[in-house]
Amino acid sequence: MRAVLLRIIFAGFALAISFGYANAIEIKEVTSPGGIKAWLVESKSIPLIAMDFSFEGGSTSDPAGKEGTAHFITGMMDEGAGDLDSAAFQALRDELAVRISFDSGMDQFEGSLQTLSKNREQAFALLKKVLTAPHFEMAAMERVRQQFLLSARNDEQDPESIASRAWMKLAFGDQLYARQSKGTPESIAAIAPDDLRAMHKLLFSR
Repeated sequence: MRAVLLRIIFAGFALAISFGYANAIEIKEVTSPGGIKAWLVESKSIPLIAMDFSFEGGSTSDPAGKEGTAHFITGMMDEGAGDLDSAAFQALRDELAVRISFDSGMDQFEGSLQTLSKNREQAFALLKKVLTAPHFEMAAMERVRQQFLLSARNDEQDPESIASRAWMKLAFGDQLYARQSKGTPESIAAIAPDDLRAMHKLLFSR
């Protein structure tokens, strides 16, 4: 996995900052067996684990004519993975009170996980399934596509979004950064399951 940044925070860190204890927090750099570096902050006051991570890649890696592919993946990562279909995955996630979310930018694909310490093994096993074996099934994909199509059509009528697109075009011309990271109605409609699989491999392979 081409992780460019990984932060693991045993919660209590934000609370400590709010009470003025930031200077007492020790930040450690740790390295996984695979060579991925992380910043570790630990506090025993709250039984919660929070992790933020980031991978190199984003909308600038979208295929031409299929802008929004990386963003599309963010909506598919809880729609079944490994041996769990969409319903089973979401039921287990909710049962464990695990929060897993993803977001894509121009050059980065980011994710986060929050879980109770007592559920950490199951939570990280669930995250592993998401990162290594998402399903990208057609039925789930069409549900997510409709959500993104509605959002893209609304953006076409939104003055702020129109102004932002115009500014990006003026600033970057024909460069990749001028493209719409969330896609257009036309490009979103063109994205197929194989496009998601190819993008997933690009983002998460080392």
